[in-house]
Amino acid sequence: MLSFNNYHKPESIDEAYDILNKNKRSQVVGGGAFLRMGNRRLTDLIDISDLGLDQIIHQEDNIEIGGMTVFHKLETCPELPSLYRQYFKDALGQIVGVQLRNMVTVGEQSSAVMAFLTSIRLCLPQVVPFACIREASRTLKAFLRGLCPTATY
Repeated sequence: MLSFNNYHKPESIDEAYDILNKNKRSQVVGGGAFLRMGNRRLTDLIDISDLGLDQIIHQEDNIEIGGMTVFHKLETCPELPSLYRQYFKDALGQIVGVQLRNMVTVGEQSSAVMAFLTSIRLCLPQVVPFACIREASRTLKAFLRGLCPTATY
């Protein structure tokens, strides 16, 4: 079970970052589909659901996918097949049911190192921008190596 002392709903990514760094036992929650899968006691719970990170922005030669974008939105996005064929639809359509796909977010899945979307994302040229690395972005492979150094990507 998850327990926490303080609930925060910041108005900006910078505010969320500052709250996160005040205490080692703080955690960002996005989506929350897997909150019950563990036994943690946190000082601060940071809800980023209202920061506008749930969008898919299509540009000329790339697509930006926000960390709060749910899997079902990726599965049904009409712009993705033009750049990535049916990869997202085929990979995500196999996950349990629409109810789960409407809860699990891209960022939540990345930080938990779950394989739902990681394998397809590793095949795509991408950079993952992080608020905690203000001077640069990291590749997904570098991010995953930091979370699980013994894994092979």
